[in-house]
Amino acid sequence: MMPALLTRFSAKGSTIRIRRLFPVLAVLVLWSALGGSTFTALGSASASASSDPVVGDWRVTFGNTTVVAITNSGGTYTVTATEPVQVTGSSCYLPQGTVIATFSESGSSYSGQGGLWSTSNCAFLEWTSLELTLEGDTLTAKYGNGCASSPSCEKAIFTRVTASPPPAPVAPVAPVVTITSGPPHETAVTSAAFGFTGVAGGTYECSIDGGVWKGCSSGESFGSLLPGDHLFQVREKLGGLTGPAASYRWTVDLPRACVLRVARARVFVFTHQHRVRLVIRYKTYRPAEVTVSYGLAGSAGSLALGSASSHFTTAGIFRLPEPLDGGDAAKARAAKSMTVRFRIPKTPSSCGRYYTKRLTIPKKVFGQTVWFQSDSVLAS
Repeated sequence: MMPALLTRFSAKGSTIRIRRLFPVLAVLVLWSALGGSTFTALGSASASASSDPVVGDWRVTFGNTTVVAITNSGGTYTVTATEPVQVTGSSCYLPQGTVIATFSESGSSYSGQGGLWSTSNCAFLEWTSLELTLEGDTLTAKYGNGCASSPSCEKAIFTRVTASPPPAPVAPVAPVVTITSGPPHETAVTSAAFGFTGVAGGTYECSIDGGVWKGCSSGESFGSLLPGDHLFQVREKLGGLTGPAASYRWTVDLPRACVLRVARARVFVFTHQHRVRLVIRYKTYRPAEVTVSYGLAGSAGSLALGSASSHFTTAGIFRLPEPLDGGDAAKARAAKSMTVRFRIPKTPSSCGRYYTKRLTIPKKVFGQTVWFQSDSVLAS
Protein backbone atom coordinates (compact mmCIF):
# COMPACT_ATOMS: atom_id res chain seq x y z
CA MET A 1 0.00 0.00 0.00
CA MET A 2 1.23 3.51 -0.79
CA PRO A 3 2.11 5.62 2.28
CA ALA A 4 -0.64 7.90 3.49
CA LEU A 5 -0.16 11.66 3.06
CA LEU A 6 -1.19 14.42 5.41
CA THR A 7 -2.93 17.51 3.99
CA ARG A 8 -4.58 20.49 5.67
CA PHE A 9 -7.34 22.56 4.09
CA SER A 10 -8.47 25.93 5.43
CA ALA A 11 -12.24 26.42 5.44
CA LYS A 12 -13.78 29.53 7.06
CA GLY A 13 -11.14 29.69 9.77
CA SER A 14 -11.39 26.00 10.63
CA THR A 15 -8.69 23.46 9.97
CA ILE A 16 -9.74 20.29 8.16
CA ARG A 17 -7.24 17.50 8.77
CA ILE A 18 -7.05 14.84 6.01
CA ARG A 19 -5.00 11.67 6.18
CA ARG A 20 -5.11 10.42 2.58
CA LEU A 21 -3.61 8.84 -0.51
CA PHE A 22 -5.85 10.79 -2.92
CA PRO A 23 -6.57 14.24 -1.41
CA VAL A 24 -9.26 15.15 -3.94
CA LEU A 25 -11.72 12.60 -2.58
CA ALA A 26 -12.14 14.55 0.63
CA VAL A 27 -15.04 16.63 -0.64
CA LEU A 28 -17.11 13.58 -1.56
CA VAL A 29 -17.34 12.47 2.03
CA LEU A 30 -19.71 15.36 2.69
CA TRP A 31 -22.38 13.41 0.84
CA SER A 32 -22.19 10.61 3.37
CA ALA A 33 -23.49 12.78 6.19
CA LEU A 34 -26.76 12.96 4.33
CA GLY A 35 -27.60 9.30 4.62
CA GLY A 36 -24.54 7.07 4.84
CA SER A 37 -23.73 7.16 1.13
CA THR A 38 -21.49 4.63 -0.63
CA PHE A 39 -19.50 5.79 -3.68
CA THR A 40 -18.36 3.50 -6.48
CA ALA A 41 -15.84 4.64 -9.09
CA LEU A 42 -16.72 4.20 -12.74
CA GLY A 43 -13.33 3.40 -14.27
CA SER A 44 -12.48 5.74 -17.13
CA ALA A 45 -9.55 6.67 -19.31
CA SER A 46 -8.82 9.66 -17.07
CA ALA A 47 -8.50 7.44 -13.98
CA SER A 48 -5.47 5.50 -15.14
CA ALA A 49 -2.30 4.80 -13.11
CA SER A 50 -0.43 7.57 -14.96
CA SER A 51 -3.10 10.29 -14.40
CA ASP A 52 -5.10 11.76 -11.55
CA PRO A 53 -6.89 8.74 -10.00
CA VAL A 54 -9.82 10.83 -8.83
CA VAL A 55 -10.83 12.68 -11.99
CA GLY A 56 -13.68 10.89 -13.75
CA ASP A 57 -17.21 9.64 -13.12
CA TRP A 58 -18.30 8.12 -9.79
CA ARG A 59 -21.49 6.33 -8.90
CA VAL A 60 -23.03 7.08 -5.52
CA THR A 61 -26.08 5.70 -3.73
CA PHE A 62 -27.58 8.81 -2.17
CA GLY A 63 -31.29 8.32 -1.80
CA ASN A 64 -31.41 7.21 -5.40
CA THR A 65 -28.35 5.91 -7.21
CA THR A 66 -26.75 8.66 -9.26
CA VAL A 67 -23.49 9.70 -10.95
CA VAL A 68 -21.19 12.62 -10.18
CA ALA A 69 -18.24 13.85 -12.24
CA ILE A 70 -14.98 15.13 -10.73
CA THR A 71 -12.83 17.40 -12.87
CA ASN A 72 -9.54 19.20 -12.22
CA SER A 73 -8.70 22.54 -13.78
CA GLY A 74 -5.52 24.30 -12.66
CA GLY A 75 -5.47 22.50 -9.32
CA THR A 76 -9.11 23.27 -8.50
CA TYR A 77 -11.42 20.28 -8.34
CA THR A 78 -15.12 20.46 -9.17
CA VAL A 79 -17.78 17.90 -8.30
CA THR A 80 -20.84 18.03 -10.59
CA ALA A 81 -24.05 15.98 -10.58
CA THR A 82 -24.46 14.34 -13.97
CA GLU A 83 -27.80 12.81 -12.95
CA PRO A 84 -30.57 14.23 -10.70
CA VAL A 85 -30.52 13.33 -6.99
CA GLN A 86 -33.42 13.16 -4.52
CA VAL A 87 -32.18 12.92 -0.93
CA THR A 88 -33.88 10.18 1.07
CA GLY A 89 -35.86 11.46 4.04
CA SER A 90 -35.87 15.11 2.95
CA SER A 91 -37.15 17.56 0.35
CA CYS A 92 -33.61 18.27 -0.84
CA TYR A 93 -33.24 17.84 -4.61
CA LEU A 94 -30.08 18.17 -6.68
CA PRO A 95 -30.81 18.75 -10.38
CA GLN A 96 -28.56 17.46 -13.11
CA GLY A 97 -25.61 19.78 -13.83
CA THR A 98 -25.48 21.29 -10.32
CA VAL A 99 -21.97 21.93 -8.95
CA ILE A 100 -21.90 20.15 -5.60
CA ALA A 101 -18.53 21.34 -4.37
CA THR A 102 -15.18 22.79 -5.32
CA PHE A 103 -11.87 22.51 -3.47
CA SER A 104 -8.18 23.11 -3.98
CA GLU A 105 -5.53 20.46 -3.55
CA SER A 106 -3.24 23.12 -2.12
CA GLY A 107 -5.72 23.75 0.68
CA SER A 108 -6.28 27.40 -0.31
CA SER A 109 -10.04 27.14 -0.71
CA TYR A 110 -13.00 24.89 -0.03
CA SER A 111 -16.62 25.68 -0.84
CA GLY A 112 -19.87 23.80 -1.31
CA GLN A 113 -22.79 24.85 -3.52
CA GLY A 114 -26.44 23.79 -3.61
CA GLY A 115 -26.30 20.18 -2.64
CA LEU A 116 -24.36 19.63 0.58
CA TRP A 117 -27.33 19.81 2.88
CA SER A 118 -28.43 18.38 6.17
CA THR A 119 -31.54 16.24 5.80
CA SER A 120 -33.49 18.58 8.07
CA ASN A 121 -33.08 21.96 6.36
CA CYS A 122 -31.04 21.36 3.16
CA ALA A 123 -28.31 23.61 4.56
CA PHE A 124 -24.66 23.30 3.58
CA LEU A 125 -22.73 21.23 6.14
CA GLU A 126 -19.15 21.82 7.28
CA TRP A 127 -16.76 19.58 9.16
CA THR A 128 -13.71 20.52 11.19
CA SER A 129 -11.96 17.22 10.49
CA LEU A 130 -11.88 14.65 7.69
CA GLU A 131 -9.69 11.58 7.44
CA LEU A 132 -9.31 9.31 4.38
CA THR A 133 -7.33 6.07 4.18
CA LEU A 134 -6.96 3.78 1.15
CA GLU A 135 -6.25 0.06 1.16
CA GLY A 136 -6.18 -1.46 -2.29
CA ASP A 137 -9.39 -0.37 -4.00
CA THR A 138 -11.24 0.44 -0.78
CA LEU A 139 -11.25 3.98 0.60
CA THR A 140 -12.50 4.55 4.17
CA ALA A 141 -13.60 8.06 5.17
CA LYS A 142 -14.18 9.41 8.70
CA TYR A 143 -15.55 12.92 9.11
CA GLY A 144 -17.24 15.25 11.59
CA ASN A 145 -16.43 17.98 14.08
CA GLY A 146 -13.21 16.99 15.80
CA CYS A 147 -13.96 13.37 15.07
CA ALA A 148 -10.39 12.17 14.54
CA SER A 149 -10.51 10.63 18.00
CA SER A 150 -14.25 10.83 18.63
CA PRO A 151 -16.67 7.88 18.36
CA SER A 152 -19.35 10.28 17.03
CA CYS A 153 -17.69 10.75 13.65
CA GLU A 154 -19.38 9.37 10.50
CA LYS A 155 -17.89 6.72 8.28
CA ALA A 156 -18.25 6.00 4.54
CA ILE A 157 -16.79 3.35 2.26
CA PHE A 158 -15.71 4.00 -1.35
CA THR A 159 -15.08 1.09 -3.69
CA ARG A 160 -13.39 1.54 -7.05
CA VAL A 161 -14.95 -0.43 -9.92
CA THR A 162 -12.87 -1.52 -12.89
CA ALA A 163 -14.21 -0.18 -16.18
CA SER A 164 -16.33 -2.66 -18.11
CA PRO A 165 -14.86 -3.74 -21.43
CA PRO A 166 -16.49 -2.16 -24.46
CA PRO A 167 -19.23 -4.29 -26.02
CA ALA A 168 -18.16 -6.61 -28.78
CA PRO A 169 -18.76 -5.13 -32.22
CA VAL A 170 -21.93 -6.33 -33.86
CA ALA A 171 -21.25 -8.30 -37.02
CA PRO A 172 -22.85 -6.65 -40.05
CA VAL A 173 -25.90 -8.43 -41.42
CA ALA A 174 -26.62 -8.78 -45.14
CA PRO A 175 -29.72 -6.77 -46.16
CA VAL A 176 -32.91 -8.67 -46.97
CA VAL A 177 -35.35 -7.59 -49.69
CA THR A 178 -39.10 -8.25 -49.69
CA ILE A 179 -41.09 -8.14 -52.93
CA THR A 180 -44.33 -6.29 -52.22
CA SER A 181 -46.04 -6.34 -55.63
CA GLY A 182 -45.83 -7.91 -59.09
CA PRO A 183 -47.91 -8.95 -62.08
CA PRO A 184 -50.65 -11.61 -61.89
CA HIS A 185 -49.19 -15.10 -61.91
CA GLU A 186 -50.94 -15.62 -65.25
CA THR A 187 -51.29 -12.65 -67.59
CA ALA A 188 -51.42 -11.70 -71.25
CA VAL A 189 -49.38 -8.54 -70.60
CA THR A 190 -45.80 -8.81 -71.87
CA SER A 191 -44.33 -6.28 -69.40
CA ALA A 192 -44.14 -6.47 -65.62
CA ALA A 193 -43.48 -3.97 -62.80
CA PHE A 194 -42.34 -4.99 -59.32
CA GLY A 195 -42.42 -3.25 -55.95
CA PHE A 196 -39.96 -4.19 -53.22
CA THR A 197 -38.50 -2.89 -49.97
CA GLY A 198 -35.22 -3.48 -48.14
CA VAL A 199 -32.87 -1.80 -45.70
CA ALA A 200 -32.51 1.99 -45.92
CA GLY A 201 -29.29 3.17 -47.54
CA GLY A 202 -28.71 0.19 -49.83
CA THR A 203 -28.76 -0.22 -53.60
CA TYR A 204 -30.70 -2.83 -55.57
CA GLU A 205 -29.93 -5.19 -58.43
CA CYS A 206 -32.49 -7.09 -60.50
CA SER A 207 -32.38 -10.05 -62.87
CA ILE A 208 -34.94 -11.46 -65.31
CA ASP A 209 -34.96 -15.19 -66.14
CA GLY A 210 -31.51 -15.76 -64.63
CA GLY A 211 -29.90 -13.01 -66.69
CA VAL A 212 -27.25 -10.45 -65.76
CA TRP A 213 -27.79 -8.51 -62.53
CA LYS A 214 -28.40 -4.81 -63.20
CA GLY A 215 -29.14 -1.79 -61.02
CA CYS A 216 -32.85 -1.22 -60.49
CA SER A 217 -35.41 0.47 -58.26
CA SER A 218 -38.83 -0.38 -56.83
CA GLY A 219 -41.66 0.19 -59.30
CA GLU A 220 -39.48 -0.32 -62.38
CA SER A 221 -41.09 -2.07 -65.37
CA PHE A 222 -39.49 -4.87 -67.41
CA GLY A 223 -40.46 -5.87 -70.96
CA SER A 224 -41.13 -6.78 -73.68
CA LEU A 225 -41.29 -10.38 -72.48
CA LEU A 226 -41.91 -13.45 -74.61
CA PRO A 227 -44.85 -15.73 -73.81
CA GLY A 228 -44.05 -18.42 -71.28
CA ASP A 229 -42.88 -18.69 -67.70
CA HIS A 230 -40.62 -16.03 -66.21
CA LEU A 231 -38.53 -15.43 -63.11
CA PHE A 232 -37.81 -12.05 -61.47
CA GLN A 233 -35.11 -11.71 -58.79
CA VAL A 234 -33.95 -8.73 -56.74
CA ARG A 235 -31.18 -8.34 -54.15
CA GLU A 236 -29.71 -5.47 -52.12
CA LYS A 237 -26.14 -4.33 -51.50
CA LEU A 238 -25.27 -2.43 -48.32
CA GLY A 239 -22.02 -1.87 -46.44
CA GLY A 240 -20.03 -4.18 -48.69
CA LEU A 241 -22.51 -7.04 -48.22
CA THR A 242 -24.88 -8.52 -50.81
CA GLY A 243 -28.11 -9.93 -49.44
CA PRO A 244 -30.02 -13.01 -50.64
CA ALA A 245 -32.20 -12.73 -53.73
CA ALA A 246 -35.98 -12.52 -53.43
CA SER A 247 -37.84 -14.24 -56.28
CA TYR A 248 -41.17 -13.87 -58.10
CA ARG A 249 -42.44 -16.24 -60.82
CA TRP A 250 -45.23 -15.63 -63.30
CA THR A 251 -46.45 -16.69 -66.74
CA VAL A 252 -47.11 -14.64 -69.85
CA ASP A 253 -49.87 -16.41 -71.82
CA LEU A 254 -49.02 -17.91 -75.20
CA PRO A 255 -50.57 -16.21 -78.25
CA ARG A 256 -54.10 -17.34 -79.14
CA ALA A 257 -52.86 -18.88 -82.40
CA CYS A 258 -50.85 -21.40 -80.34
CA VAL A 259 -54.07 -22.75 -78.72
CA LEU A 260 -52.18 -23.77 -75.55
CA ARG A 261 -52.42 -20.90 -73.09
CA VAL A 262 -50.65 -22.19 -69.96
CA ALA A 263 -49.04 -25.55 -69.17
CA ARG A 264 -47.17 -26.49 -66.02
CA ALA A 265 -45.55 -29.90 -65.86
CA ARG A 266 -44.19 -32.18 -63.15
CA VAL A 267 -42.61 -35.59 -63.44
CA PHE A 268 -42.90 -38.04 -60.52
CA VAL A 269 -40.14 -40.66 -60.40
CA PHE A 270 -40.79 -43.86 -58.41
CA THR A 271 -37.50 -45.69 -58.93
CA HIS A 272 -38.26 -48.33 -56.27
CA GLN A 273 -41.50 -49.11 -58.08
CA HIS A 274 -39.86 -48.82 -61.52
CA ARG A 275 -42.27 -46.27 -62.92
CA VAL A 276 -42.58 -42.56 -63.74
CA ARG A 277 -45.58 -40.31 -64.28
CA LEU A 278 -45.95 -36.99 -66.08
CA VAL A 279 -48.63 -34.64 -64.75
CA ILE A 280 -49.60 -31.46 -66.63
CA ARG A 281 -52.02 -28.77 -65.49
CA TYR A 282 -53.10 -26.81 -68.54
CA LYS A 283 -55.35 -24.07 -69.90
CA THR A 284 -56.19 -23.59 -73.59
CA TYR A 285 -57.97 -20.96 -75.64
CA ARG A 286 -60.12 -23.69 -77.22
CA PRO A 287 -60.33 -27.51 -77.12
CA ALA A 288 -57.74 -29.27 -79.30
CA GLU A 289 -55.90 -32.53 -79.90
CA VAL A 290 -52.46 -32.33 -78.30
CA THR A 291 -49.53 -34.76 -78.49
CA VAL A 292 -47.29 -34.80 -75.44
CA SER A 293 -43.89 -36.48 -75.06
CA TYR A 294 -41.28 -36.41 -72.32
CA GLY A 295 -37.78 -37.67 -71.64
CA LEU A 296 -34.74 -37.25 -69.43
CA ALA A 297 -31.01 -36.58 -69.73
CA GLY A 298 -28.32 -37.25 -67.15
CA SER A 299 -24.94 -38.75 -66.33
CA ALA A 300 -26.18 -42.28 -67.22
CA GLY A 301 -27.50 -41.17 -70.62
CA SER A 302 -30.75 -39.97 -72.20
CA LEU A 303 -34.09 -41.77 -72.17
CA ALA A 304 -37.42 -41.21 -73.96
CA LEU A 305 -40.03 -41.89 -71.31
CA GLY A 306 -43.29 -41.80 -73.23
CA SER A 307 -45.59 -40.13 -75.74
CA ALA A 308 -49.38 -39.87 -76.08
CA SER A 309 -52.09 -37.81 -77.74
CA SER A 310 -55.09 -36.51 -75.83
CA HIS A 311 -58.03 -34.19 -76.27
CA PHE A 312 -57.35 -31.07 -74.19
CA THR A 313 -60.41 -29.14 -73.05
CA THR A 314 -60.16 -25.48 -72.03
CA ALA A 315 -58.68 -26.47 -68.64
CA GLY A 316 -57.68 -29.74 -67.05
CA ILE A 317 -55.01 -32.21 -65.95
CA PHE A 318 -53.14 -34.57 -68.26
CA ARG A 319 -51.31 -37.66 -66.91
CA LEU A 320 -48.91 -39.96 -68.70
CA PRO A 321 -47.47 -42.84 -66.60
CA GLU A 322 -44.71 -45.11 -67.95
CA PRO A 323 -42.98 -48.23 -66.56
CA LEU A 324 -39.21 -48.43 -66.09
CA ASP A 325 -37.01 -51.52 -66.48
CA GLY A 326 -33.82 -51.94 -64.44
CA GLY A 327 -31.61 -49.96 -66.81
CA ASP A 328 -34.20 -47.21 -67.18
CA ALA A 329 -34.50 -46.87 -63.40
CA ALA A 330 -30.73 -46.34 -63.17
CA LYS A 331 -30.94 -43.55 -65.76
CA ALA A 332 -33.85 -41.98 -63.87
CA ARG A 333 -31.80 -41.91 -60.66
CA ALA A 334 -28.91 -40.23 -62.53
CA ALA A 335 -31.14 -37.68 -64.32
CA LYS A 336 -30.08 -34.03 -64.44
CA SER A 337 -33.13 -32.66 -66.27
CA MET A 338 -36.47 -33.59 -67.79
CA THR A 339 -37.98 -32.22 -71.02
CA VAL A 340 -41.68 -32.07 -71.97
CA ARG A 341 -42.78 -31.25 -75.54
CA PHE A 342 -46.19 -30.42 -77.06
CA ARG A 343 -47.42 -30.68 -80.65
CA ILE A 344 -50.74 -29.19 -81.75
CA PRO A 345 -51.90 -29.53 -85.39
CA LYS A 346 -52.67 -26.46 -87.49
CA THR A 347 -50.72 -24.01 -85.32
CA PRO A 348 -48.05 -21.60 -86.66
CA SER A 349 -44.46 -22.89 -86.65
CA SER A 350 -43.54 -19.92 -84.44
CA CYS A 351 -45.48 -21.63 -81.62
CA GLY A 352 -42.87 -24.39 -81.49
CA ARG A 353 -40.56 -22.20 -79.38
CA TYR A 354 -43.20 -22.20 -76.62
CA TYR A 355 -44.01 -25.89 -76.76
CA THR A 356 -40.94 -27.14 -74.88
CA LYS A 357 -40.75 -27.17 -71.08
CA ARG A 358 -37.56 -27.92 -69.13
CA LEU A 359 -37.74 -29.44 -65.66
CA THR A 360 -34.49 -28.92 -63.75
CA ILE A 361 -35.57 -28.77 -60.09
CA PRO A 362 -35.74 -32.17 -58.35
CA LYS A 363 -37.25 -32.35 -54.86
CA LYS A 364 -37.81 -35.24 -52.48
CA VAL A 365 -41.50 -35.54 -51.62
CA PHE A 366 -42.59 -38.44 -49.38
CA GLY A 367 -39.64 -40.57 -50.47
CA GLN A 368 -40.08 -39.99 -54.21
CA THR A 369 -38.38 -37.53 -56.54
CA VAL A 370 -40.54 -34.86 -58.14
CA TRP A 371 -39.15 -32.78 -61.01
CA PHE A 372 -40.48 -29.23 -61.29
CA GLN A 373 -40.19 -26.76 -64.13
CA SER A 374 -37.29 -24.42 -63.58
CA ASP A 375 -39.56 -21.57 -64.72
CA SER A 376 -42.76 -22.57 -62.93
CA VAL A 377 -44.45 -21.45 -59.72
CA LEU A 378 -43.43 -24.31 -57.41
CA ALA A 379 -46.28 -23.76 -54.98
CA SER A 380 -48.94 -24.16 -57.64
